[in-house]
Amino acid sequence: MSRWPARWKAATALAAAAAVLAVLAAGFRAAYGIRPTGIIEAGGPPLAAAKADPITVYLVEGRRLVPVVRPGLPGRPYLALSQLGVPPTSAEVRRGLSTEIPGPDGLSVRQEGLPGTMVVDVIGEAGGVVPARLWSRLARGQVACTAQTIPGVKRVVLTGVFNAERSAWAVVRCRDYEDLVG
Repeated sequence: MSRWPARWKAATALAAAAAVLAVLAAGFRAAYGIRPTGIIEAGGPPLAAAKADPITVYLVEGRRLVPVVRPGLPGRPYLALSQLGVPPTSAEVRRGLSTEIPGPDGLSVRQEGLPGTMVVDVIGEAGGVVPARLWSRLARGQVACTAQTIPGVKRVVLTGVFNAERSAWAVVRCRDYEDLVG
């Protein structure tokens, strides 16, 4: 007995199932208002053409704060503050520059309150808030002066620093550290 009729039956059944699915798909598209379209051009490949302005961070040289220009990143307006916790580049180290901010994740930045107000939370190694009152005056000056180089920032609130009312936050301004800026 030949195997041809069994294969022919299987092929016929498969073709019939494909035809039924095609009819159902056409009915489904029509029922939901989906109309067939031609080929649509999507354009060329994406281009990374965004240009970022350079950022200014204040680093420590001896016992002085000095501005250093670094490349920025598109869409990261507060990059300068997070850069304070990044170790200085080899060129910066050769110049004798360092940072007083502990670790790359030492700061959390957010806008809150009045326009132009930036809140900087000091984050500890275990993710908890570390009192900034334990930071050196240079570290607080780094935050204040770097934050005020960011366009639109008029006021910097550093959490964990006691203010005159003994609350755990303080407004820091670069002018409060003018004696350190060199």
